[in-house]
Amino acid sequence: MSKGQRAKLTDAGVPTMAALAATLVERVPGVQPELLARLKAQAALQVAKRTDGQDRREILPLVRGKGSSGCLDPMRGICSSTWKVTRCSRGVSSISLDSSR
Repeated sequence: MSKGQRAKLTDAGVPTMAALAATLVERVPGVQPELLARLKAQAALQVAKRTDGQDRREILPLVRGKGSSGCLDPMRGICSSTWKVTRCSRGVSSISLDSSR
């Protein structure tokens, strides 16, 4: 999260990660709704980790043309449908081969 996003959330009455995880706010001026939803989901994972110490992971859908999907090498036979993107409670996203395909 950028400093600017954090300031906009604070101005909208969402000053902490716990507040972000629990908020019902759906619109924050200057923050796209899709980004707000991603920030809320990440905050929920991190707050849950702080609560019980359990790592959590959420596999995210691949969106063609966004993120790392555009930098895969088709010459080596690696297509975007073989990758999965994971967001975890440690605040780190990862991209890995999906061995189930």
